[in-house]
Amino acid sequence: MENKIKASASVDAMVAEQPKAPVKQEKKEVKKEEFKFSEKKEIKNISITRRVKEAKNKVYQLMTGKPTAATIPTLDIVFDKAQNINVEIRYAPGESSILVSKQGEKVRREPIIFRDGILIVPKENPTLINYLDTCNYNHSNPDRRSDKNGMFKVLDNTKDFKKINNAELLKAEIITAVMKTPLDKLLKIARVYGVNIDREIDLIKHDVKVMALKDPKRFHEILNSKSTDAKALILEARARGILSFKGQTISWTKSGGVIVNAPLGIRALNHLTDLCMTEEGLEFLKELKKRLS
Repeated sequence: MENKIKASASVDAMVAEQPKAPVKQEKKEVKKEEFKFSEKKEIKNISITRRVKEAKNKVYQLMTGKPTAATIPTLDIVFDKAQNINVEIRYAPGESSILVSKQGEKVRREPIIFRDGILIVPKENPTLINYLDTCNYNHSNPDRRSDKNGMFKVLDNTKDFKKINNAELLKAEIITAVMKTPLDKLLKIARVYGVNIDREIDLIKHDVKVMALKDPKRFHEILNSKSTDAKALILEARARGILSFKGQTISWTKSGGVIVNAPLGIRALNHLTDLCMTEEGLEFLKELKKRLS
């Protein structure tokens, strides 16, 4: 087993998407190529609520330095005192046991990554906690084999947890949110970010994660805003040549019919997205979905 810490760029962790209130649509007759919007109503962004209590997370810290990203092996051989034998353990997301003998023939493998020397594992991931607490790479493990070098230690939640910068906790939550977000929602977020979605899903997740870490506040707004779906549809329509953007004007590509002329100083995309949150805007979205289908 190689004990060297290796640089890495992927992550594991999971959180559930917050529910979104359904939008009630009124049936109205749609006028082709022409939409008139009522006065824009104020759109309030819903900020994300942190639900993970700090005391329930388990925190691990590398023994050497604080590299931007570093991994530890996901496979190890430990001594089972109860059976007086050596057993092979492995961290595999989705498996209920860390014992290789009790895992499936084909398992999903993901690296265990410390960022800036810290790894925060929520209680909702007991398999990873079990592996980290049991493996020989854990310097805090009293049953660690003497011939193995400890790579990390457990931070005492009551004493050391408050020493961790709040930014690290926020970063962990963001990474977890990106990795857990359902594919359909993730593609909409990626489209809003301007990320190329015509690629492998792992590459899309990576790019969204990078964007989210650069600006956590904006990521939370995109994740929870009711306007994200509308903006994603508009951008999808532009990508497929259904809508045309020219300066402050957005129009139907085929007929040239003008949909909106945005005021100076306001991006046409944002202006149309906000208008889509009005009752008249729902009619436009209904027509847009027809053309996208």
